[in-house]
Amino acid sequence: MFKSIFRDKKNERIGLLIATVMFGLIALLQLWRAFAGVSVVFDGHAVPVWISAVLGLVALFMAFWMGMILRQNRPVL
Repeated sequence: MFKSIFRDKKNERIGLLIATVMFGLIALLQLWRAFAGVSVVFDGHAVPVWISAVLGLVALFMAFWMGMILRQNRPVL
């Protein structure tokens, strides 16, 4: 049963679409935090803002990369 699910191109494309949207949202939130200067404290330690900028750029790259893979294999749904 699981083999047929993962061999189906439609399911693969839906997974890529969901991952693209999720990485895009993560990128937007991290970059917003970096530009707004919102402070975050994790376990009593302040997380530097530059970490959010780096993570936002990495997530933006991942969203772009997955989007390009998704565009190469049309149609979407």
